[in-house]
Amino acid sequence: MPRGDQLARQWALVRLLSGRTGRTLAQLQAELGVDKRTAQRDIAVLESAGFPITSEQRNGTVFWHFMEGFHVEAPVSLTLTEQMALYFTKGPLKPLQGTPIYESLESALQKIGTTLPPQSFQFLRGLDHAVSVRTAGLKDYSQSKDVINVLTRSVLHKFTTRINHHTAQFERGIERNVDPYRLWYVNQGIYLVAYDHRSGEIRPFAVERISAAKPTNHRFEIPADFDFEEFSEGAFSVIWGEPQEVKIRFSRSQAPYL
Repeated sequence: MPRGDQLARQWALVRLLSGRTGRTLAQLQAELGVDKRTAQRDIAVLESAGFPITSEQRNGTVFWHFMEGFHVEAPVSLTLTEQMALYFTKGPLKPLQGTPIYESLESALQKIGTTLPPQSFQFLRGLDHAVSVRTAGLKDYSQSKDVINVLTRSVLHKFTTRINHHTAQFERGIERNVDPYRLWYVNQGIYLVAYDHRSGEIRPFAVERISAAKPTNHRFEIPADFDFEEFSEGAFSVIWGEPQEVKIRFSRSQAPYL
């Protein structure tokens, strides 16, 4: 069974166990559409995750519910257009499939879906076939999951990080110590904006060209005068340099399409 379906089912179980009366094992089986063993396993998964689940016997029947005083936050209510907007984000973020970022988006959509009535949940899942976003030149980040995890933590906690970065000129890669300022998603690619100790410059590194990343024990502070907006506005996409004036001529027949 896909991991997303398991997460959706377990999130639905959280909602069912939040009721005051609780649920019998048979009721959980029916409402989740699973067999007895799967329902028991899902309860065990929630218990291992720290949810305070208890059971009590009433008239010879066992009911499962959360311990008294424990409350799960009410789900966020989304309008139809808000649901569609979330699904639109899946298209542009498709290059990030296989990364923690995309997996978290999928998980969030599954959790939101389980708070809806069955008909609305089916509609939400059906949007995959009703909404399309075309992307071109996708980069493959399926092998970058561990690197992105390390870089995300290093950015958040401000750890100088040792990376191995390779280019067309240096296929075997160059070891660099960098201070990661932020991850930058631009032109369907992820870049690490960091201060490079080797060159003494703030520069972007294409994440797919980073084969390894390991945080050091050294912490850094981003200079107070660093302005990311100013830094990014000074680039043509992710290329820096002196501006050049260019004239492009189009035929008369093509001019109306520009």
